Amino acid sequence: MKRIYTIVVLLLSFPFLIGCASSSSSPDFFKGLNAYDQGDYATAVKEWEPLAKKGNVDAQMNLGLLYLEGRGVDQNYKTAVKWIKLAAEQGYLSAQFNLGYAYATGQGIEQDYNAALNWYLLAAERGHKGAQNNLGFAYAKGEGSPSDLPRAYMWWSFAAQKGMKNAAENRDLAVQRMTVTELEIANTMVSACFEKFYKGC
Repeated sequence: MKRIYTIVVLLLSFPFLIGCASSSSSPDFFKGLNAYDQGDYATAVKEWEPLAKKGNVDAQMNLGLLYLEGRGVDQNYKTAVKWIKLAAEQGYLSAQFNLGYAYATGQGIEQDYNAALNWYLLAAERGHKGAQNNLGFAYAKGEGSPSDLPRAYMWWSFAAQKGMKNAAENRDLAVQRMTVTELEIANTMVSACFEKFYKGC
């Protein structure tokens, strides 16, 4: 019987990301946030674009999401990825995950499984459950790395511990394809990686 693994598409909801401003956000950022909350996306873009160009990570991420959804601007995946990538390069966690997804799917950027794996790893090491789940998928399928079911099991285990139902299902499917030795290795990897707080796994 063919086993199907599921990849998580977590271009996280606007209310969560848009509303999460860091201490680096300026009064203009909050003008954009108020406009967004009132459904005035064009004004949000007007307020955030100059800030994004100056390197404001919150504005970059939110502007990327507006372009992704076509809110206040024409939908444009390439422009969305441009802004999300700038935020990811500054360490914005959800931007790192979303950039990994863009590379994995080729949405707005040339498909590159190696780049996807690297961005997922950055987010997964910081505890992002969607990135952990998608790393499991990448390792199971051999996308960006040789196929490695014990490593896939490890990442799915971490995402499952955080409540991701499909990560638990994927992990259980992987168990059915693993030998006893591979499962022992996988469980050892889970313990070792957990002790290192996901770093260098």
